[in-house]
Amino acid sequence: MRLSALLLFITYCSAQTSTVPQKLGEDAKVRFTIATRNSQVKVGEPLWVTTELMNVSSEVVKICETNPEYQYQVEVKTVDHKPVPLSRRGEEVRAEEYPITVSKWCTDTLPGKKVLNHLDVARLYELQPGTIEIKMTRTTLGKYGHDRQTPFTSSSNTLTVVVTP
Repeated sequence: MRLSALLLFITYCSAQTSTVPQKLGEDAKVRFTIATRNSQVKVGEPLWVTTELMNVSSEVVKICETNPEYQYQVEVKTVDHKPVPLSRRGEEVRAEEYPITVSKWCTDTLPGKKVLNHLDVARLYELQPGTIEIKMTRTTLGKYGHDRQTPFTSSSNTLTVVVTP
């Protein structure tokens, strides 16, 4: 039963709306795309965002997963470019140091392959009625982990969501 609920949740969160891929530089290793199933959410409801890291290089990239709240640096602003206040949980996450490490949940991501994750942005921010823009960054270890290659950071597309009362 739990597995079927998890698969249903992943399918629900994986549908994409309101996304425009970020332009990639010549040295890009990972394309980072964010999406949400619904471009509208009510205040107080979860805002699940699906993250997709796709290896666009010609080499293996090691992507380690632990806790998405710490691995993704989330920025939420109004359409007027004013920052949306962090929730108490968001403040806790920002205050903690969370080093990039190799964990037991690492994936050797082959060229052309993707790693998906899900993050509730409403848990980290005090969302109020209006239109918001979400952008994320993610630092990834590289070819064989931090001991062999310098970490690199990828930026996502900007996701626009309408928050209703």
